[in-house]
Order: sequence, then structure tokens, then C-alpha cells
Amino acid sequence: MLSVTLFEGMLLLIITGVFVVAWWGVKRLVKTNDDGAILLDKINKSLSIICERLGKSDTWMELHSKQDDDRHEEIKSIFGDLWSAVDKIRKV
Repeated sequence: MLSVTLFEGMLLLIITGVFVVAWWGVKRLVKTNDDGAILLDKINKSLSIICERLGKSDTWMELHSKQDDDRHEEIKSIFGDLWSAVDKIRKV
């Protein structure tokens, strides 16, 4: 009768060990997934900030290039006026 209880005890110990290892594996998988989700969330926040900054810089560059074009046209007209004034002085 002692050998049967010893057998049952060993079987219970083995089954408990398997379940403990399985539970540890499940906890580890869940922790890994949680860490991955946290990392992806941080990446998402960083990319959002980068995209926001890129959008602002694109807007700034577009507005700045329009200003440069306007200044260029203004300088061309002033330069033309100066040359016409120089030409008038030369003719005199």
C-alpha cells in the first residue's frame, strides 16, 4: 500500500511540476507581449512627434520658398528700375 501512495505522490508531483512550468511559460509569454506592446507604444509616440515636426518643417519650407520667390521678383523689378535709371543717366 505504501508503494501505491508513493506512486500517486510522484505522479502528483510530476503533474504539478508540468503545470508550474506551463504556468511560468504562459506568464513569460504574456510579459514578453506586454513588453513588446510598451515598446511599440513608445515607438508610436516617437514617430508621431517626428511626423509632426516634419509637417511643421514642410510648412515652414513652403512658406519660406514663397517668400524667397516674392523677394526674388521684387529684387528683379528693383534691379530693372535701377538699370533703366542708369540707362537714362547714360543717355544724358
